[in-house]
Amino acid sequence: MLARLAGGSASPFDAELYATAYRPIERDGNQCLDIWQEKLAVGCELPVLPLWLRGEICLAVELNHIYDRTCREHRIASSA
Repeated sequence: MLARLAGGSASPFDAELYATAYRPIERDGNQCLDIWQEKLAVGCELPVLPLWLRGEICLAVELNHIYDRTCREHRIASSA
């Protein structure tokens, strides 16, 4: 959905599973949308994606670490 709104394809890389991060930004007086897309595959590690905050602050979101922690906290057996 986001890719379509930004003028891209509905499914990047022709992948069924993917993670996307975005940042609205103004360049030369024009509103733009920076998009980061990573393919996902069952059984593979999850990617690290940027989380942009106000004031040009960017945090690296380690999706695999968050997934593992959530599984531990909820006592769900993970594939790790």
